[in-house]
Amino acid sequence: MPPSILLAELKARCPDLAPVRTWLGARATHERTVRQVDTYFIVGRGRLKLREVEGQAAQLIQYERPNVAEVKRSAVRVVPVDDGAALRAALEDALGVWRRVVKTREIWRWNGVQVHLDTVDGLGTFLEFEETVADPRRLAAAQAHLRRLLADLGIPATALLAGSYSDLPGA
Repeated sequence: MPPSILLAELKARCPDLAPVRTWLGARATHERTVRQVDTYFIVGRGRLKLREVEGQAAQLIQYERPNVAEVKRSAVRVVPVDDGAALRAALEDALGVWRRVVKTREIWRWNGVQVHLDTVDGLGTFLEFEETVADPRRLAAAQAHLRRLLADLGIPATALLAGSYSDLPGA
């Protein structure tokens, strides 16, 4: 089984991605833009979702993180899946579906952080930061780094989300 990856992460509402995109364009590297379908399953602990992206192998993603509106710690396990449709059908039958979230995601790399500009069907536009933490003793430093980057972009702390897109009304 793949090991968990430790992340410092945040997710924030961002009603207008254009100025953020312009700001990043002068400082960051745009890696790609993809359309993702995340199917969240009903589980007793944490979250379990199957991510499907056209033209790519699916990923089964299991993660745990607190539902707090701040920069948070997230333990994530990602398992590549050869036949996403078959696994989705089996998990739907076995566990049931909590929510399905469809989004267009721009993936940028800035200052050691993966930045996502997300347009989520039915929910709006959002900004997400993820910084991988190799040593758990560096988690606090990574969280402080994300807070500084958020301030650099001028996004207020009040825009931070506590949970996942799947938790939002309308998902």
